Amino acid sequence: MSPPRTLELRGADVILLAMETRAAGGFASSNAVLALELDAPIAAARVAAAVARFLPLCPWLGARLHRPLPWGALCWRLPRDGPTAIPLATPAIGKGGLADLVDRELATPIDPRREPPLRISVAAGGAGAALVLTWAHALMDPHGAEHLVRLLAALDATPAPHHPWAVPPLLTTPPDPRPLRERGALARRGARVLGSLAPTPPRSLAAAAPGRGAAAPRHWRFPFAAAADRRRRSMPWRLAAVAAAMTTVFRRRGIPLDAPFLVPVSVERRARGEYGPVLGNQLAFHFASFPPPDGDDPAPLAAAIRDRLAEAVRHDEIAAIAAGMDFARLRPLRSMFRELPWARRGDFCSFHFADTGALLPDLAQLFGASLTGGYHVAAVPVRPGAGVFFSRRGDTETLVVAAAGGALDDADAAAIADSVGAAMDWAAARPPVTAGLTAGPGPRM
Repeated sequence: MSPPRTLELRGADVILLAMETRAAGGFASSNAVLALELDAPIAAARVAAAVARFLPLCPWLGARLHRPLPWGALCWRLPRDGPTAIPLATPAIGKGGLADLVDRELATPIDPRREPPLRISVAAGGAGAALVLTWAHALMDPHGAEHLVRLLAALDATPAPHHPWAVPPLLTTPPDPRPLRERGALARRGARVLGSLAPTPPRSLAAAAPGRGAAAPRHWRFPFAAAADRRRRSMPWRLAAVAAAMTTVFRRRGIPLDAPFLVPVSVERRARGEYGPVLGNQLAFHFASFPPPDGDDPAPLAAAIRDRLAEAVRHDEIAAIAAGMDFARLRPLRSMFRELPWARRGDFCSFHFADTGALLPDLAQLFGASLTGGYHVAAVPVRPGAGVFFSRRGDTETLVVAAAGGALDDADAAAIADSVGAAMDWAAARPPVTAGLTAGPGPRM
């Protein structure tokens, strides 16, 4: 049976689109990037062959974003002549290293209405190489991108025309089995929760930096040798560490700290230990609200964030917000969040935060080369203009600071990394990444 020609977006997919559209004042696309470092160059032809074999199984990678009617659900729709081939480029790693290539990928938006929502780069530099996946964020989440890499690697390792799977991999999310009445009641609860989140509207760095919106998105990458204390791997501790660092940046910019920080935290909806499905952002959101911390010790704030998260789980708030997002799919992107009193001033949140966990811990080889490192980064909306992301490969923790519209500069990013590294008890380290992929001395890679 051939796959259907359309695939509706999930609620979380549409929310991500709406956040960027609201911040930009019109329809906008936002890129997400997975950069993987390899110890040797790989053949672009092998990657292209694996993608070509996978595309008939998952044709929506070559589809277009479409809304059939003004009130219809956004969907991925295949062109009449079938899916478009995924663009594959072979750039060289220049003096700026892998970071410059990733910055170019962040700054070259994908318009999923007019082009495929995924592109791939096989880059070479010195004795090493990098495989870089860039996609419109509404297509999939970071773990979906990692699983896509797994599936492509499995195809590469299996001679054509055979497939390596006894059962076809799960690519799309099965329909919600709950009745409409139950989902509707949850969605109404979710709307009430969202409406009451922030009696005082949040502030962001972008709101205090008008006129900087033309600056291209960029990122800074800081590797650390991870500490043995597993307590510091918890989301509440890491968010508390980032909040303390952001408080310092806000003070340096003269931004009042009279409003609580409001931070959306993604919650994985895949079953623990499972890889799939690939497509769609399999996420719910918990909105952490707390006053900017006074002091460098993250323990008190981490405890408060943990207690509030536990309360949200007990009262099904996260499930209710997820149900509400699914019902919001039919709304125009520009009108999303309009009924939320705390978002009317322009800031949907104070800053972005995510922890994508271990990066492909089960994968050592990729297209004939060893996988030595990598990280995730997403283009943050121009408001709030800043985000901090964590990932881990082996015993190396990677902190990525991302900015849009010039909301952060080099000194800000370095200060955030120093503050977070101290709170996490990490030692600054240069990981064993591929030769030729780094750019000069210093922590940005």
